[in-house]
Amino acid sequence: MSGDLQHIVILDDWDGICDTAPAVQKLRSRFKVSIYNHPLEPDALAEVIRDADVLIPFRERARIGATELAQANRLQLIAQTGGGAAHIDLAVVAALGATVTLTPGGSSPSVAELVIGMMLAHDHHIVRGDKMLRTGAWHAMLCRDSGTQRLGLLGFGPTARAVAGPAMALGMDVMAWSRSLTAADVPDGVSVAPSLEALLGQSDVLSIHLPLTDKTRGLMNAARFAQMKPGALVINTSRGAIVDTDALITALDRQHLRGACLDVFEPEPLPPEHPLRRRDDVILTPHVGWTSRDTIHRFLSTCAQNIEAFYAGDPINVLPT
Repeated sequence: MSGDLQHIVILDDWDGICDTAPAVQKLRSRFKVSIYNHPLEPDALAEVIRDADVLIPFRERARIGATELAQANRLQLIAQTGGGAAHIDLAVVAALGATVTLTPGGSSPSVAELVIGMMLAHDHHIVRGDKMLRTGAWHAMLCRDSGTQRLGLLGFGPTARAVAGPAMALGMDVMAWSRSLTAADVPDGVSVAPSLEALLGQSDVLSIHLPLTDKTRGLMNAARFAQMKPGALVINTSRGAIVDTDALITALDRQHLRGACLDVFEPEPLPPEHPLRRRDDVILTPHVGWTSRDTIHRFLSTCAQNIEAFYAGDPINVLPT
């Protein structure tokens, strides 16, 4: 199949990176490429998608549902950035006969650095210390070394694997758990917890690395937090809906947990008056784990490969149906 006249539409390039990205320049040698660098309302998005053969959305910045796809008569491929497609109505896409591809692992190095950075920032009071000094105060703050702690990885996909190495370099004992994980699946130095309960009960730091599914939505609820080791730290850079926020706040209020580091929320954006914003025992970032310049270039490079393979008749990185 020739792609010479196909039209590629890139959505939500809020950071203005795509226009000069090498991967996009390469695509322009074979395809017509249009880039939108601002959010579009559903009706406007539907008009944009109407003229697209290929759609490249940036993560979950735009919902792509029945309304947005109502006029998508030309759409053949959604080359999604990232490893999930929860914001896409896959039933509508299937009815259109279109394919969805992913860019698995593209954000893993960036998210892994954020996980380690959040842990160090919390346990060495980097954020609280900075705030304190800006008020003119000066007080000693008791910190916590990483090398005396066990890191529990809930899920063991590409991002959790990228976290394990730096954590072990800090001297941490690293344990992982997922439903089908075995000892053969993990690198040397990482142990496999026999159960989720064991992971929760033995981890000083719990880092969540699960996809959002019907089974994982609300997984970290009051009962799960009660199973956690007293004084543990929770880090979530995966999806906000995996954590029951009210249950987390209760666990923090009871001082069963020493703190939380959150890059993802339910809903997003986090409401201005949300109680999490008023706490000193949490570190909050606005879903920035994946938004590094390097991650975006990795996404675009893999998207370009996915598009080329699709039009060569040998699709790769296709979302399983």
